[in-house]
Amino acid sequence: MEPALNPFIWDRPLDDASTIIGMDGVATTMALTLKAGRNVALFAPRHTGTTTFTHRLALELARPHGADAPPFDVIRVNLERVVSVAGVVGCVHDAMTSHRTGGCGARRSDGWGRRRPSSASTSGSPTGWSAAGR
Repeated sequence: MEPALNPFIWDRPLDDASTIIGMDGVATTMALTLKAGRNVALFAPRHTGTTTFTHRLALELARPHGADAPPFDVIRVNLERVVSVAGVVGCVHDAMTSHRTGGCGARRSDGWGRRRPSSASTSGSPTGWSAAGR
């Protein structure tokens, strides 16, 4: 007789949105916090669901949350096995250049990243918009 299979996935992060349950409220709150331009930190012991939560958070960040909180792109940077600053730089470069929107290093027609309204008198821009985040 074969032993019963454990129905829980514990050997890897969950990345299928349909299998992630119970993180909606925290993911929405954190997404709105990030979209407001504030920093957040996520700390937890290993193998307690932090990577699974970041998958859920990426889904929430991709959703629009009103005119002042548009969808965000998420770039995943794999730093596993990195042991030097040069390795971190290389991983970030690879993640940014292979991003699905065609790379983040080139200036897009809408500027760098999301845009925020600014005062026309201080921005120097006739449209009153300035690039945010760069």
